[in-house]
Amino acid sequence: MMHFIDLTTFRSMNTIETESSLVDWLTWFCSDGENMKGLETILERNPAIKGANKLYTQFIADSELMEKYEARQKYLRDVSTIKSVSHDEGYAQGKAEGLVQGKTEGNIEGKAEGIEAGKRAVAQIMKSNDEPTEKIQQYTGLSKVEIERL
Repeated sequence: MMHFIDLTTFRSMNTIETESSLVDWLTWFCSDGENMKGLETILERNPAIKGANKLYTQFIADSELMEKYEARQKYLRDVSTIKSVSHDEGYAQGKAEGLVQGKTEGNIEGKAEGIEAGKRAVAQIMKSNDEPTEKIQQYTGLSKVEIERL
């Protein structure tokens, strides 16, 4: 089972009376250094958070590590942007190719089918009016066998 916690909702809550490990962690994650008095109490009460806080302060104090971290974050943003742009360009290109292909191949095939259907419809009307097969052939271009099948 997985639970999700919305930190923005947690931040908007004025006070939380409960002293639990979860509330302590959430408070630490949401702290931005402004309310150190409340954070000091949490650090004293919870050694795991105190250790995490120590590692965090060491990390942000190390300029070389921070540069590597920021470079990694920039790389991830760049890759995400490239993927997004590539996807959008590929989609647009595929759509354009599909339209061009549809206009050439699909429409030609569709028009040919429509013409054949129209010829058969005319032939059926002429046949129902007892027109001779030769005359139907002349007007529609259908073969004698096709006319007889109608």
